[in-house]
Parts: sequence; C-alpha cells; structure tokens
Amino acid sequence: MINSTLTLSRPAINWLLKMQKKLDLEIKKKKDITNREWKEEFTAKHSLAINIEVSEFINECHDLWKYWKNKPVNKERILDEAIDVLHFIMLHWIKLNGKGETLWNTHRLYAEGVADLPVDDVALEQLQNHDDIAMKLAILLKVLEHYGFTEQDIIEQYKRKNAINFERLEEGY
Repeated sequence: MINSTLTLSRPAINWLLKMQKKLDLEIKKKKDITNREWKEEFTAKHSLAINIEVSEFINECHDLWKYWKNKPVNKERILDEAIDVLHFIMLHWIKLNGKGETLWNTHRLYAEGVADLPVDDVALEQLQNHDDIAMKLAILLKVLEHYGFTEQDIIEQYKRKNAINFERLEEGY
C-alpha cells in the first residue's frame, strides 16, 4: 500500500488482465465480433458500458452523496458493481495495448495522488468523469478501501463474477 491507499499487486494486475483477455476472446468468439470491430466499432459501446457501470457503482455508494437517504449501504452490492467497473477498466487497458507492468506502476503513482482525497461525492464525480483509465482504477480502489475491502476481496469477487459472465455466454446471454 502507498500512503495507506489500496493498490493492486503486480500479480493481481497481471491476473486480472489475463482473465479479461480470456473473457473478451470468448465474447468475440460467441458474438462473432472481429478484432477490427472490437477495436474500432465497439469503442463507443465500451465507453458507454464503463460509464453505466461507474454510475451503478456510484448509486450503490449512496451514503457518500445521497444526503437525503438514511438507508444503509449494501457492501456486497458495492463490491459487485465495482467488479463490473473493473472488468471495463481492464477491457479498456487491453484495447490501449497497455502492459500490466505499466498499469501497475501508473495506478500506484495515481494512488499516491489520491491518498489524501476525501472519499465523498467529489471523489465519485472524479471517478465518473476522469478519462484516464489508471486514474479511474486508483479512485475506484480508494473508494473500495473506504468500505474496508482488500485486494483479496476484489480478486475473489472478480473470480465469482467472471465465472457468471462465462456461464451467461454459454446460456446465450
């Protein structure tokens, strides 16, 4: 950890990228999507998807911005939505031909920059609006840390969600 801000280890980043590549390849195969289509024509779709997933994550973090709401947060839903965001962060990083080592170094540097960032509505807005994928990852991890999640929690939930995604593909989802 850097400045008490949650970061992912080098092996975790590499594993996440490897798993995302497998999922993306299976989606392309099942949906008959060419590499050219994936990289060029699906860019807007992927951007919309990450924005929607970030919005769903933010909605689950309602205690940080919905001042009018007294309902307790559901930490399981927060982690589940975070994993959806993480899937698209990894997808975007792969499309940028990003290397695991570069993502690991970059998100750690950004983690230093967000170490003192209060986890509140402003942090969520930055998560929503920042264009840099590595910065989105750093902010996402900062928020997850706020709720007490660890790298192990993230990896375990990613495994569960990834298995569900493969099941959905088999079922024709």
